[in-house]
Amino acid sequence: MAILVLVNSVFVERQLNALRRIAPDLEIHTDPDNCPAERIEVLYGFRLPRGLAARFPNLKLIASSGAGVDGVLTADLPAHVQVTRAVDPLQAQRLAQYAVYHVLRIQRDMAFFENLQRERKCMRPDAPQETDWTVGIMGLGAIGLKLAESLRTLGYPVLGWSRTRHSHAGIETFVGQEELPAFLARTRILVLLLPATPATQGLIDAKVFAGLPRGAHLIQIARGGIVVEEAMMEALDGGRLDSAVLDVFSREPLPADSPLWTHPKVTVTPHVAGEPRAEWIAAQFNENYRRLLKGEPLENAVSREAGY
Repeated sequence: MAILVLVNSVFVERQLNALRRIAPDLEIHTDPDNCPAERIEVLYGFRLPRGLAARFPNLKLIASSGAGVDGVLTADLPAHVQVTRAVDPLQAQRLAQYAVYHVLRIQRDMAFFENLQRERKCMRPDAPQETDWTVGIMGLGAIGLKLAESLRTLGYPVLGWSRTRHSHAGIETFVGQEELPAFLARTRILVLLLPATPATQGLIDAKVFAGLPRGAHLIQIARGGIVVEEAMMEALDGGRLDSAVLDVFSREPLPADSPLWTHPKVTVTPHVAGEPRAEWIAAQFNENYRRLLKGEPLENAVSREAGY
């Protein structure tokens, strides 16, 4: 049995190096065009080119090197092939840290004070009240709940929206399209933590932005395809959105000619909000690989139907 690692990003390369340190006995290939196709039983990576899986007749497992699996759930993936995702327990904490940092920057208007410093001016406006800054979280999985807990500790009102009904102490929750308008109308800072599925593709569109209070803010740390970026730009230019913090995009890496780089209301980071630890994910994959060899159930298995 052999493994084909698709090294198409820096973080996959880091995981590959970690895997080679942890399990030097594994037969690992990195060139899809120059490997023994009949021996490849595992594909490991973050983005799976369409048609690639069909080239390996003995394929048994697609192992996503990240928490998201939209890049590997291609339409031509054989039904018998199992899919797993990478789960780092620290990822929820790190994503929550990233979102909390930007919520604090927005609510405390740190950009205003940074401008004052450049102008060498001293002003002390009234301190904004946390209770006036309701944060709406779309996606109430482990990461969304971790973020909600952190924000509530800091005094922010928190709302949650999901596609199925959830009930969590201290969080007012909304569900489905019928309750989305009420959720949006009370959300001053919108944080996206939804998985990428056919149901969420393009979900955050012009109608969603129009439903937010004028001058709202967006923090996008989910998956790029969830947001209709043209509608977001119109919302920014029209004043519906006062700012957008973007860690993921419809095209990654973000093209150099994208207007998002230079938009005065946009903060761009290169998909670093919650990058998993390479050593941890490599060890997790190695355990699943051993389970596959023994015919045992795999950890972090993905539902092909649900998309996560």
